[in-house]
Amino acid sequence: MTAVIPRRLIAISVLGQRPDTLHATHMSLHSCVVGIDTDARAVLLHGLAEPSRLAILEALLAHARRVSDLVEETGLSQSNVSRHLSCLWACGLVERERVGREIHYRLVDDLPELLAAADRVLERTGERVMACPRYGALASRRKAA
Repeated sequence: MTAVIPRRLIAISVLGQRPDTLHATHMSLHSCVVGIDTDARAVLLHGLAEPSRLAILEALLAHARRVSDLVEETGLSQSNVSRHLSCLWACGLVERERVGREIHYRLVDDLPELLAAADRVLERTGERVMACPRYGALASRRKAA
């Protein structure tokens, strides 16, 4: 039989803090243990929210690629791809490796699973997501441009 422990008690025992001092009251047990909070999730998801960066990440799903490969696959300019890769690397979402004179970029571990989880959510809620008055309209304007 599994015992159900209220989240506020988990937070108290794991973090040694009172529940009213926590940054996020909806954190999972795993989040409490590793210190992940709502702000960190927001930064991560914001980094994934830009369509050009997301196109680059999707192109990296199969295997590591060079900037020139990503330019060809995404249709973005070389400077745009380089700028976004710099951002993604600085944020810890991609890793890079020098191979001779070339730099190869690849996704960090677990990022493919995060993108796959997002796809599963969209399979269930995609119409509602795209109908969102704030963000769905933004996506529609981007497609029209």
